Amino acid sequence: MDRTGGLAGDRGLRPLEPGYIPAGLRPVSAGYLSDAVGLSTGATLFALTLLALSLAAAAAVLRDRSALSPA
Repeated sequence: MDRTGGLAGDRGLRPLEPGYIPAGLRPVSAGYLSDAVGLSTGATLFALTLLALSLAAAAAVLRDRSALSPA
């Protein structure tokens, strides 16, 4: 490992990961929303959005869980 932390051979840019854009858009849009409607309302709506997304993800995992378990 060299002084650059072992990244000297990493030349060029890596491809953009698909999750980075939505992960960055949520807090940025929450900031704009908070500017428009106020901090407490914007934070509440941001929390409700995260809750809805996490419940949808949990439902998708539980729905497909039976297909993953061995017979």
